[in-house]
Amino acid sequence: MQTLILSIIIFGIIIFVHEFGHYSVAKITGVKVEEFALGMGPKLIGKQWGETYYSFRVFPLGGFCHMAGENTGESLEQKNTSQVDISKRFDKKPLHVRFAVIAAGSIMNLLLAVLIFSSVFAIIGIPSQLSNEIGSVLPGTPAESAGLLPGDKIIRINGTVIEDWSGVTGYIHNNPGEELTIELERAEDKMVFKITPEFNSDTQTGMIGITSTNSNMVKVGVLNSIRFGTLKTVEIIQLTFQSIGQMITGKVSAEGISGPVGIIKIIGETANYGLLYVANLTALISINIGLLNLFPIPALDGSRLLFLFAELIRGKPVPAAKENMIHFLGFVFLMSIMLFVTYKDIIKLF
Repeated sequence: MQTLILSIIIFGIIIFVHEFGHYSVAKITGVKVEEFALGMGPKLIGKQWGETYYSFRVFPLGGFCHMAGENTGESLEQKNTSQVDISKRFDKKPLHVRFAVIAAGSIMNLLLAVLIFSSVFAIIGIPSQLSNEIGSVLPGTPAESAGLLPGDKIIRINGTVIEDWSGVTGYIHNNPGEELTIELERAEDKMVFKITPEFNSDTQTGMIGITSTNSNMVKVGVLNSIRFGTLKTVEIIQLTFQSIGQMITGKVSAEGISGPVGIIKIIGETANYGLLYVANLTALISINIGLLNLFPIPALDGSRLLFLFAELIRGKPVPAAKENMIHFLGFVFLMSIMLFVTYKDIIKLF
């Protein structure tokens, strides 16, 4: 039950931030927001403030920001917006305004990740630069199977000189499924090993099962923490796209993809390690949701942005009925994929 409550809180924050991105830019640009809701399904409570109705729904996962003139092909929408000042309708706003409103949700998810990472760095500091010496070797991992030992100092990977631990993790994390040639020093001897990193579905990176030697945490100021938080977010975005590319090309398996059930399980496991790990996982989920929504998949924000690009090229909007039909089919497709992934997650549990 605690895992479920924590999962609801995490997803609630991420979804609220996403929808607030749409809401805030809509308000700033003069678009009428008819309803701002957290959750899905029947309404639990709600209140009208100004021109917007705010509500909580029965199912705590999900949410929406409903704008006047957002779906002009629907009769209900036409009914709701027929009396709205034309200057406040979403569909009557300039192209760049509509683009900003739609993109704002994903941008806010990425900014949330920056805020979380920056806060962590500001509170506990950042690790001092780690050496290229192995601190421990985890049992049952490729590193143990290959014969790596604590105290080994990695000096080259695939011929590239390694000076610190970031060089070690950079190669290993970015090359799951690819055999690496690792040269190291053990006492006064130099040795060469061939090791293939395994794909880790939790971190979306390659792993061989080694950790660094202990490091001290160095306090940084607010501005530096923001800089490091931004760099960390950019790094995860790059790793995410690399992982997607490797799945498309078949270098890594898509078996590690998790749906809601799998993510809730990961949240429960992460909570055992403390608040810091939960915060980092929240940032990671927020980044993935933000990026996923930018993909040109019907029913997602990325598809709506694609239709705006089509409008820019054509000089006129795509007929609303056709766009709505594509979004509907995309929604059905996404729900089918979600059910399939959820089924696999449940099978894994047992």
